[in-house]
Formats: sequence, structure tokens, C-alpha cells
Amino acid sequence: MSQLFLATRPRQWIKNFVVFLPLLFSFNEYWFFENENEALTLLLTVLLAFVIFILASSSVYLLNDVVDAKEDKSHPIKKYRPVASGALNVRFALFSSLFIAAIGLILSWIFVRELTITLVIYLALMLSYTLFLRQYAILDVFCIASGFMLRVIAGGVVIGVPISPWLLVCMGFGALFIGFAKRKGELLNVSDDSYQGSQIRSALEKYDIRFIDNLLLIVVTSTLISYCLYTFWAENLPNNNSMMLTIPFVVYGLFRYLYLSRTAGLTERPEEIILRDPHLMVSIVIWLLMVVGILYLYR
Repeated sequence: MSQLFLATRPRQWIKNFVVFLPLLFSFNEYWFFENENEALTLLLTVLLAFVIFILASSSVYLLNDVVDAKEDKSHPIKKYRPVASGALNVRFALFSSLFIAAIGLILSWIFVRELTITLVIYLALMLSYTLFLRQYAILDVFCIASGFMLRVIAGGVVIGVPISPWLLVCMGFGALFIGFAKRKGELLNVSDDSYQGSQIRSALEKYDIRFIDNLLLIVVTSTLISYCLYTFWAENLPNNNSMMLTIPFVVYGLFRYLYLSRTAGLTERPEEIILRDPHLMVSIVIWLLMVVGILYLYR
């Protein structure tokens, strides 16, 4: 069972925290600290959606490992994954993937039925990505970004709050930035001596460093502009534009991530960067505290 748990890639579960963003930005508008019962109910509802998306994403990771088992065996790092190393039986991994996805769908249908449609779309998209869409350059990263946007939509659907289009735009561009940085990390790793002899996905062969660097400049600029406009123009944010005070921390976080993308291998595993880089961690924590404080004081 420990190998099955490792195959679900628990470190990547942090991606699912974006389902909390609608709850965060609806604070002091659709729910209040003073109403403890309502706040707790909404928090538990989003927490359940978070768990359901952990199940859904884990099922996708298992399926991905089954499909990629042959390629992963020649990869210097991925060869240690449970399926690729043989520690986890392929048939059992495939069965577990289907079983975990079914549990997620059942929980969604029973407890948060509003989430079911979004969850089905997410699973269908990730299944398509795993089986064939990831073979197409650019489209592969758009699929990843869409997965993040669906998580945000799910976070709003389960608590019944409207989602600002600006929030979706920011999340979309931000996810594209992380996705293309991941591709750059993979390309840089391929040039490393330890990766010689490993199989390269067809989509990755269609990228080159210069092209990805150009894409990164475009999406990081788009992310910054979108977030700045969000802090000024979003109707559900304080009228005094105080949310603009959070802009420097978003700028620093993006620039720090862009800087780390220049080092081979780092951005191939974004969850590792977020968990290990103190600069990013501090930026995220301060940003969160400032958002909560501004919404509490000025909304």
C-alpha cells in the first residue's frame, strides 16, 4: 500500500489548494468571521472538494504512470516511480486508478453534487491529455492550465459564489507560466549527461529553449498585467484599490520562479520548488496574509 500511496504523488496534491481561492476572495462579501457556523460549513465544503480533487488527480497520476511505464524505465529519476520500477503491479495500478476516480465521483455525487459536472470534465480532460493531447506542443500546456482553471471553478461552484473572470484569467496565465517553465526544465534536463539514453516525449522534441523562453516572457507579462488589472478593476474587491499592495509580492514570486527556471531541472517539478524555496514560500505566505487583511479591513 505504501507503493500505491507514493504512486499517487502526494507532493503534487498542493496543486489542489487553488480550489480555496474563491473562498478566499469571497471573504467579507459572501461569508464573515462573525458568522462562525456559516464560515465553518463553507470551509468544510471546500475542504471536501479539495479531498475529491486529490482523489481525481491521484487517479490521473496512476494512469499516467501506467501509460508511461516503458519510457519512465529509461529516465534517471522517473525510473524509481513504483510502476516503472516494478514495485507496483501495472494491472493493480490501473485498477486503483479507476477505483480512486470512482470514489471521487461517488463522494461528489453524494455530498457536493454541484461539483460532479466539473469533476467529470476535469477527469475527461486529463484522460485525453494522458492518452494523446500531451503529444501536441503548446496544447499540452493548455491542458494543464485548464486543469487549474477547473479547480478554481469547482471551488466557486461548491460554495455557490460567482467567480471573477479576472481571477480565472490570472489563474490561466499563471498556470501557463508554470507549465511552460516545466517544459523548459525538462528540456534542460534532457541535455544533462545523466539523461542520455532516456526516451523523450514527442511533444518535448517540438520545443526548444529559445521558443520556450519567448513563451515564458509572454505569459509572465500577461500574468502580471492580468493580476494588476484584477486588483484595480474587479468589482468584488475593495473600492480603495488597496489590493494593489499585494502586487509587489506577486511580481517577486513570478520573477523568482523565472530566475529558478534558468537552472537545469528545477522547474520540471514545480511542487518541489514551492515547497523548498524559502523566497517563494515567504512571498506566498505574505500575499495570503495581506489579501485576508485587506478584505477584512476594507471590504
